[in-house]
Amino acid sequence: MADAKTEKQKVKEITDKLEEGLKELFESEKYKSYLSTMSKFHNYSFNNTLLIALQRNVDKHKNFVKYEDLTLGMLLGALPRSVKKRYLERTISELDGEDIHFLKIYYSANLSIQRTAAQLFLHKNTVQYRLNRINKITGLNPRVFEDAVVLYLALSLQ
Repeated sequence: MADAKTEKQKVKEITDKLEEGLKELFESEKYKSYLSTMSKFHNYSFNNTLLIALQRNVDKHKNFVKYEDLTLGMLLGALPRSVKKRYLERTISELDGEDIHFLKIYYSANLSIQRTAAQLFLHKNTVQYRLNRINKITGLNPRVFEDAVVLYLALSLQ
């Protein structure tokens, strides 16, 4: 029984010391100074942080950009040239100009084989063949959503 009381007393002593230390901390001038300094920093949302970062690349005559005005081009424009170059090298560098033009038409036709064929005056089978060829060259299938996005981003970076 005596051991139990001494343990309880030890816990009480430790708890009392912790409470006293915390009280001293929260009432100290250093803590007040810390709170004052930290209150000057804002908690920005992801969207606000993105806007602030992108404004470095905005037209110098504009002072701000609204979130609604953000475009894919603006986001891609914020990427460093070295990143763009590596992305292009890993995606479409092996494609020739005709393949690039074909993909742009294909994406502007909203991935419609029929509309792509009509715009390029090609047979649907030829469009299928070119899509397969691009898949073989790049390892990316323009008909699969994720691969199509990768290729579309690469075209947008050019």
